[in-house]
Amino acid sequence: MTEEQEPKHHFNKDSSWFLRQINSRKRAMPVFAIAASMVTKRSEANLLKFIEVHSPNKEYDADGTISKYTIPTGMNQRYSFLKSSFDDFAIFSSSLPRMALISIVSLFDAYLTRLLKNVYLVKPELLNGCTRQIDFSELVGFGSVDAAREHIIDKEIESVLRESHAAQFSWLEKKLNVKLTDLPSWKDFIELTERRNLLVHADGKVSSHYLEICKSHKIDIDSGLKRGDQLEVGQDYYQKACNCVTEIGIKLNQVLWRKLIPEELEQAENSFIQSTYDLLLVKEYQLAEKILDITKNGGFKKLNFETALYLTINHAISLKGQEKEKECIALLKKTDFSALSYKFKIANQVLTDKFDDAAETMRKIGPDGELSESQFREWPLFRWFRKTEQFKTAFKDIYGNEYVVIEEKWKDSDDDDDDDGNGDGDDDNNEVERKTPVKISPTQTSTKEPETSAPSTMPEIPTIQ
Repeated sequence: MTEEQEPKHHFNKDSSWFLRQINSRKRAMPVFAIAASMVTKRSEANLLKFIEVHSPNKEYDADGTISKYTIPTGMNQRYSFLKSSFDDFAIFSSSLPRMALISIVSLFDAYLTRLLKNVYLVKPELLNGCTRQIDFSELVGFGSVDAAREHIIDKEIESVLRESHAAQFSWLEKKLNVKLTDLPSWKDFIELTERRNLLVHADGKVSSHYLEICKSHKIDIDSGLKRGDQLEVGQDYYQKACNCVTEIGIKLNQVLWRKLIPEELEQAENSFIQSTYDLLLVKEYQLAEKILDITKNGGFKKLNFETALYLTINHAISLKGQEKEKECIALLKKTDFSALSYKFKIANQVLTDKFDDAAETMRKIGPDGELSESQFREWPLFRWFRKTEQFKTAFKDIYGNEYVVIEEKWKDSDDDDDDDGNGDGDDDNNEVERKTPVKISPTQTSTKEPETSAPSTMPEIPTIQ
């Protein structure tokens, strides 16, 4: 395909879109969860302060939690407003992880729609067996055969998406004669999509269907889990779900692209290398490793020896980033780097902590060699090497200036070894200090005098003076 030709598909574009979308959900949800928690605690503190100041009769549990209280007649409307504010924020805060999980499954469905359109664009003969009928008046309304074809494709995709995710993959396997359900994360993917269905249709309560699906797919779940139990979405579960959906999505893209258009192996491989590189940039080492595991499959063809080396290096970086030093070294030993170019020699040297040798190779590459100054600064491969005196000295010798790291960290970041200044540390200090010793739960009941109705809107978080 020449540069001037429009591609018949958008596998690469859709892969980039999917990664950006899923990464945004994975990284932003914890921040919004913290914000929601802070707002909830603030509204709780306002309510507690109101009760402390205005309630003439209060009873406390042993742990200091208010169990009963009364509200004077003239304070009912203000109390109702504060109580509803707290309840609303508390409910939203607890619901946010659920909504986020629903969002990532919906994102996958949108992504699958794009992939299926690519399948039909590349392999239009799949429509030959379609029995869907269009009457003459509809055909006239479309204006062209191409428009009618688009309509039929949309309808076919809609019919596939109405099935379960397991059935969708089964449909693809049969249509394209390719195995898709032997991926390591397949069972986790089925479980999280079924959990999403429970959250949407049953408020997260376990159903007989969920238990049957888990059993039929041999999914490992709590042996004591029974019908009617409540399923939740904790932070760890959500992060793992994001990783699972990402892994399945990227691998599915590659399998379909390579199966349907084998002559575009170079484009597919470059897209795959770029996707894993992008994950390494943001230190998603475990996820990158899981995705790169597909390269161990004998059926995953490599374009040539050089691209295979890039995949090996990315894989080794993912292992080193998780401190899996033995696995990293074992992987690198499978390749003889002695006869390779300097850029691959230095990769082996830095990944095996041979920093003196790496500094010497760096000088041999020089200012105009295989690797540029920006690559030494940015490539995740050199993340550990950049911290050494050997690197800093060699860098100054080659480029004539000091290697300076500009770091802009979040105030409470605990990532003390972030050498690339991307401020990706975790914030462990997000608790809001509560100045009152008592607590109240969202479902706490009160004993109060006759109420008036609460305001119908809540434009802001009230502040008690």
